Amino acid sequence: MRNDFRSYKVAFISHCIINQNSVVYGLARKEAMLKELIDLLYDYNIGLIQLPCPETSYLGLRRFWQSKEQYASMGFKSFCRKIAEQASTLALEYV
Repeated sequence: MRNDFRSYKVAFISHCIINQNSVVYGLARKEAMLKELIDLLYDYNIGLIQLPCPETSYLGLRRFWQSKEQYASMGFKSFCRKIAEQASTLALEYV
């Protein structure tokens, strides 16, 4: 029997939190990615599942920033609900 060293710990994170190239123009905090977050996950033996960025998937890269109220539309909420349902189905694989 092989030894399996996985930690069984996984973080589900939207890729726009990690990949700064996918955020709205003018709001990126780093040139490419948040290395500190990746390092933290690595230090604690936590795997990473990247979820799609809701804003980028819904409006694309060439979008303007929007307020919380503008994202409160039924269409965007429905879109996010679909992403959440897919993520929860995937999360059950790790239980």
